[in-house]
Amino acid sequence: MTAEATEPRDPAPGDATPFPEAGMSSVEETELLRLAQAGHDEAFSEIVRRYQARLRAYTSQYIDTTSDVFELVQDAFLNTYRHLDRFDTARAFYPWLRTICHNLILNYFRARRSSRNVNLQLVDDALWERISSEEPAGDDLGAEQIESLRECLKRLAKSQRDLIYDRYHGGVAVKDIALSLRATAASVSMRLRRIRDRLRKCMDERMRRVT
Repeated sequence: MTAEATEPRDPAPGDATPFPEAGMSSVEETELLRLAQAGHDEAFSEIVRRYQARLRAYTSQYIDTTSDVFELVQDAFLNTYRHLDRFDTARAFYPWLRTICHNLILNYFRARRSSRNVNLQLVDDALWERISSEEPAGDDLGAEQIESLRECLKRLAKSQRDLIYDRYHGGVAVKDIALSLRATAASVSMRLRRIRDRLRKCMDERMRRVT
């Protein structure tokens, strides 16, 4: 579904309201929605024209890739079109549209996370460098420290490993992780800090045994 204008069809005999001569841009939202629900493609194209910029701005708060933003917003309008008959025109339209888009954003991050095949035994130096870079001191790691990190990562719960992978290996922003988990950015940052502390304690214990 695109925002390009389509050729309007002639109103069916049972249609209560014909197309206005001034065009769809002059039609009030409630009437525009009623026309779209009745199957007028030009009415829905006008809905897209009115809201696509606003919806793209909303989506870009969470997704950085422009092509993904455009594709997701297009999918949001497609879903809206398919389920428009369920919408109560007595309600405000944009919050409903935004909810559809928000659910697609959540699915976007879930799909990214579930599609990864993470082998934590093969975690490389870059992972730890990114973890340690968030702390005041971060020395270069030797082979023994890297091996300790690998072993300590295996002791984490799967949800904790996924969180570490998303943030430090996948480079996903904290706000985006928070959105996918339906949590606040502050709570995600706290969880990451606790996991890092646990990894460091585990590594310290292993290194003391080695030395």
